[in-house]
Amino acid sequence: MYGFIQNRIYDMVFMDLEMPVMNGFHAVQAIRRWEKKVKRPEAQKICALSAHNSETEVKLSQLVGMQAFICKPFRRKDLYDMVEGNINQSSDFVQVE
Repeated sequence: MYGFIQNRIYDMVFMDLEMPVMNGFHAVQAIRRWEKKVKRPEAQKICALSAHNSETEVKLSQLVGMQAFICKPFRRKDLYDMVEGNINQSSDFVQVE
């Protein structure tokens, strides 16, 4: 499961919250556990993708360790602004509606 991030930190990983085998919340929890287990010096930045813009999904995304939340569909400019802002900031949670 972690092959794609084992040897590299990407600028941003986009995690769909609704997936058939493991939802995005569980996937990010597993990634965060793995990062802690291997003592990874830097956490991978992860943005939640969802068609639902509920307060619960936004809060859960932040709670499990995602740095951003964007609701589908989105405008290209909103996506670019979110990515640029999130890459340059280390601690603020970014939400795009």
